[in-house]
Amino acid sequence: PHMITENSNRLAIENLQRYLRHLALFEKNLPLVAIDGVYTPETRDAVLAFQRSIGLQETGTVDYATWTQLFEAYMASVLRHEEPEGFSPFPRFPIGYSVGSGNRQFLVEIIQYILNELSTELVNIPRNAQNGLYDEDTEQGIRNFQRTHLLKETGRVDKKTWNALVAAYNQLQRESS
Repeated sequence: PHMITENSNRLAIENLQRYLRHLALFEKNLPLVAIDGVYTPETRDAVLAFQRSIGLQETGTVDYATWTQLFEAYMASVLRHEEPEGFSPFPRFPIGYSVGSGNRQFLVEIIQYILNELSTELVNIPRNAQNGLYDEDTEQGIRNFQRTHLLKETGRVDKKTWNALVAAYNQLQRESS
């Protein structure tokens, strides 16, 4: 079986380093390595640490067993740590669609949920009832959000405001995790 060593091709070593680096982000017993395509002493040390962590013979070279275990660990880690798929309940059509005062629908409930989540960080957005009715509190929360995000202050949620709301919500989620 083929082994990855100092003399292996650059692409194979880059892949090795990419897998090791990803795993090191979540497993503190593995050192971070640069992805440079060179089998450096740091790369060898990371291979040794990986082999040690899974009970393989510590050789510092990547034989078939090490490569297989490394790839399986990498793929499992990618699946475990990937972002969940998102969805957009905001309609694509008709073009120019917006939702506002007096509307009652599930989309409004999602907007209210996002506003309530953002209210924990943005002082000018009050908490509101999450009832699916686009009421005065919801409209005021949207106006305040639009003002602070330099959007046209309409009090309605169009695609541009929706995208800004979702971006702000996603940013808050990344910062709090």
